[in-house]
Amino acid sequence: MTAVQGMGARCALACACVCVVLLGIGSAGAHGSGSDKVGSSPSSRNSGAQRPEAAALEITPEALQAIVVDDEPYLLIDAESGGSQAPPPLVRIVYYTHTPSFRAAQALALRNRNATVGTGQVSQRLTGTPAEWKRLGLPFDVDPLPALPLRIKPRTLSEAINDEVGLQILDVRPPASGDAADELRSPFPEARRLMPHEIATELPKLSKLRWIVLVDDGQRAADPLADYIFKQGYPLVAILDGGYAAWTSATDR
Repeated sequence: MTAVQGMGARCALACACVCVVLLGIGSAGAHGSGSDKVGSSPSSRNSGAQRPEAAALEITPEALQAIVVDDEPYLLIDAESGGSQAPPPLVRIVYYTHTPSFRAAQALALRNRNATVGTGQVSQRLTGTPAEWKRLGLPFDVDPLPALPLRIKPRTLSEAINDEVGLQILDVRPPASGDAADELRSPFPEARRLMPHEIATELPKLSKLRWIVLVDDGQRAADPLADYIFKQGYPLVAILDGGYAAWTSATDR
C-alpha cells in the first residue's frame, strides 16, 4: 500500500482525512470532498451534487492524473500485495494490479464499495497498464513496472484474455511433428505464431505500452526470448509458467 498522496505536499494520512472532512463541510465552492464523479467538470465536482456511489468503477490514468493536479486526496493500493489492509475513510481509493489481469483490483474495488456505502468514500480500479501509468508520470511510491519478465499462471492469462485486456501473445512453440501448417495456428486469440529467430523482426510491430506474453511448449524456450525482448526496452513482458502444457492441464481457467 502506498502512502496517501495529493493535498499539495502529500501530507500525512491523518491530516489528509481531516482536510477531506473540512472541505466536505465547506461551501459549494469547496473541492476534494471525495464525493465527486471521475471525469466530471470542475463545477460539478465543486457543487457536491455527485454521490460517491455514482462514481465510475473504473478510472482512467488520465482521470487520475487530473486528480493529482487538483490535489484531491487519494490512495493507490496494489491489489495483489496490499489489498487486504483496511483502507482509510474519506479518501479516494484506487486499486491497481501489476500483472496482465485486473481481476484482483476490480474485486477489491467492488468489495470496498459495498462495505462503505453511505460513508462518502470512492473506490475504483485503475485502467491501463503500468507502462501507460509511467508515461503519464503518476506518482507511485513503488514502481509498478516489473524489474524482470514476469511468470504468470494459466488463470492469469485466461482472465486477461476473457477480459479483452489487449495482450500481445507470442506463441513460440515448435511446429508439431513437422507439420508446416501448424506453424500458422495458435489456440490463443490474435496470437502471433513465431519461431525464435523471427522475434527480432517482429519486435518493431509490438507496442511498448501493452503486455507481451510468451507461450512455449513447457521446456522454457521462452525464457531467453523474454529476457531479450525486455532488454530491448519492452517493459511489460510475461511468460506463461509451464507453457502450453500447463495451459491445457489447468483446471482453474
